[in-house]
Amino acid sequence: MKSKFKKIDELNDLNLRLNNGNLCKLGEIASIKEQYQPAYQLLRSNGNPLLLLKIEKKNNANSLKLAKKIKKIIASQKNILPKELKITKIDDESEKINSDLQVLYQRGIFALLIIFIVLILFLRHIQSAFVVLLSILFSTSLTFIFLYLT
Repeated sequence: MKSKFKKIDELNDLNLRLNNGNLCKLGEIASIKEQYQPAYQLLRSNGNPLLLLKIEKKNNANSLKLAKKIKKIIASQKNILPKELKITKIDDESEKINSDLQVLYQRGIFALLIIFIVLILFLRHIQSAFVVLLSILFSTSLTFIFLYLT
């Protein structure tokens, strides 16, 4: 791996900005030494060596936006990486979330259709059923907007 640091002393002298805005050197808060660490776990895929990179989001991060950003970064870096390096996605939480959202939308539309049919059967007028359905949609939308803002 190429690095702009040639010696450990250069890493020790690296300035870091703390949360309060002050600067400190990496060597003041960390012990940096060069040593060999034997591999405690070897990963392989189809007999080839494998490097596993696990990316986890923060609790308040948006999974879908993060996945989109990671895919964009990987796509932009593919031409820089060696051709024999193959990037394979093992588990993508955003695909399951997108699938669940599609099911939720479909069930929501189906539920609205059933509600509209039941309203027509009970009220016996399409206009009245439509007004009641719109009021249900309006109050539900306001509820979600209120929940989003708080």
